[in-house]
Amino acid sequence: MAEGDRDVPSLFGLLQCGWETQRAIENGKVPSGSEKFKLMLSEGIGALESATEFVHQAAVFSSNEDLEEVTTTDMKYLLLPALLGDLTLQVMEGDRLETISRARAYLVDYLQRCKSYGITHEDPPEPIQADTPAPLQGKEGYVPGRLGQQGGVNLEQLARERQAKIARLKAQKQLEKKLEECGDLLNIVSQQQEQQKQHKHSLDEDTLREHTVTALRLWIYKSQDLVRSIDQETEILQMMKCKNSSKESDREGANAVARQPDSASSRPPLKPVVITKEMLQSGVFGLGYPSRPMITLEQFFEEKYKKEMDERRQQQRIAAQSGRRQGKEEGGE
Repeated sequence: MAEGDRDVPSLFGLLQCGWETQRAIENGKVPSGSEKFKLMLSEGIGALESATEFVHQAAVFSSNEDLEEVTTTDMKYLLLPALLGDLTLQVMEGDRLETISRARAYLVDYLQRCKSYGITHEDPPEPIQADTPAPLQGKEGYVPGRLGQQGGVNLEQLARERQAKIARLKAQKQLEKKLEECGDLLNIVSQQQEQQKQHKHSLDEDTLREHTVTALRLWIYKSQDLVRSIDQETEILQMMKCKNSSKESDREGANAVARQPDSASSRPPLKPVVITKEMLQSGVFGLGYPSRPMITLEQFFEEKYKKEMDERRQQQRIAAQSGRRQGKEEGGE
C-alpha cells in the first residue's frame, strides 16, 4: 500500500511528535517532575501509541518479509516501539513495576523486529513477567550466578562484560557520528516531504535509506542498554516488595502472639533463687574449685528448685496441722 493512501503526513506527524518529545527529555530541556514535563510526556506517548495502532491496522510490516521489501518511506516506523519504550520508562506515576515491565515489552518487541529483518543478529532478551521472582542472593548480598566457586567475584566474567560494554559504546559512538554527518533524520524526512509536495527533486533514496538503517542500528544499542537497566530496577523492586511482605507477615505474627492469653500469668509465683558465688563454688564445682565440675548448672538449678518446693510444702503442712490443733482446742473449751 502506498504511503499517500494512508494519510502519511498525519502518521509522520505522530512519529515526529513522539520522537521530538524523546529528544527533549533525553537532552534535559524540560525539568523532570514538572507539569510541563508530564504533559509533554503524555502527549508524546499518546502520539506514538496512536501511530503504532495505525501501523498495526494497516499491516505495514510483515514477519515473512525481508528488509529489502520494506520501502524507504515505511522503514522509519520500525522505530515506534523503541521510542515508545523509552518514553514509557520516564513515567513515574502508578505502579512502577508494571510501568517498566510495559516499557521492556516495547523494547524487546523492537529488538525482535530488528532480528527478524536482519538488522541485527543478536537474540533479543527473553520476555519476563513483572511478578517473576528476583534472583536469590547469598549471605554477602551477591548474586550467586556472578560468583566463582570460592565465593569471590568471577573476574573473568566481569572482564568479558566490560570488554563487551566497551565494544558496544564504540559502535554506538560511531553510529551517532555517522548520523551527525548525514544530518537530522527527522528534518531530512520533513524536507523530503515538502519537496515532494512541490514536485521538486528530493534526497537520493539510497542515501535516505542508509541513514534510516543507521538510526535503527543505533536504537538497537540504546534498547539493549535500556533493557539491562530495566532488569536491574526490576530486581531491586521485587526484592523490596518481598522484604516488605516479609515484614508485614512478621508484624501480623507478632500481633497474633500478643492476642494469645499469657499462660504464665495463671501459674503460682515462685520464690526467686539467688545463686551466689559461694553457692556456685560449693554446689556446682565442689570443694576443689576450679576442679572438674561434679554436676551441671542445669542440674544444680533443678535440685535447688526441688528443695525450695519441698520447703514450701513442709511449711504448708505445718500451717495446716497448727490450724487443726487450734480448732480442736477451741472446740474443747
